[in-house]
Amino acid sequence: MNAIRCTSWVAVILFAAMAFAAETNEAYLPKFVRDANDAAPTEQQKRWALATFGVITEAYHRRHDLLGGVEPSPANRKAAHDELLRGAWQLETKQQVLDWVKRSEQGGHRQWFDKLAEDVAKASPEELAELRTDARIDAKTAARVELVAKYRKKLRNKSLAGWDFARDVGLCGRAYVAGYLTEAEAWQQIMPAARAMQATFDSWADLGENYLIGREFWFGDDHDQQLMKAAYRRLRSDASSPWVKIPWRLDLTPPKAKPTPTPKKPIKGNG
Repeated sequence: MNAIRCTSWVAVILFAAMAFAAETNEAYLPKFVRDANDAAPTEQQKRWALATFGVITEAYHRRHDLLGGVEPSPANRKAAHDELLRGAWQLETKQQVLDWVKRSEQGGHRQWFDKLAEDVAKASPEELAELRTDARIDAKTAARVELVAKYRKKLRNKSLAGWDFARDVGLCGRAYVAGYLTEAEAWQQIMPAARAMQATFDSWADLGENYLIGREFWFGDDHDQQLMKAAYRRLRSDASSPWVKIPWRLDLTPPKAKPTPTPKKPIKGNG
């Protein structure tokens, strides 16, 4: 193998990994559709939106019909607060939650996936194989590149939208339970993501598979991934599952808020 070409390929992958940290002020496809005049979603629309995060809800034995998966209580509030402070979230204010959703809207993990997919498409089989032995590439990055190579043609324009947007739904639900967002604020963030997912995917199964691919892209294929895959299978087959009970093509057209009536001016008399 040409050593210079190989070195160049490794540099491309290292750059792609670092470039993920770059921020932008522009929306990234698929885009959210927001309208300040939208009224609160209907109960059916809420159930549909919550089902997009169904894999985690099912895996952790939470409720599919509740925002955040649990009743808002002091104990659940503390648990949700602690959950948002740990791991990848590390969020403790309303603004941090809103900033997270904004970053997701501007690219999230799908922008990183797409950049890697673009680079993988140009690589030879020998260059891809080199990642397994090159000391400059850590095992997690190498696994991500192999995952991209496996799924890039299948996902195409869908990228990791199911992973990014379903996480937004889950995050806003937990932020509501934790007291960071009001219920109205949570739905204002959730419904645009829900509509974007419905416009991007073909079915609950299609969305769920994308979520699992995105989760593996981020966390790797650890033992917890098997728990998620089992939840995915139950959602597809169990008669009580929201994926079975709620039609994928449910109308998510946002209701319009009723305009505030303009006070009528009194009619002046002639005398």
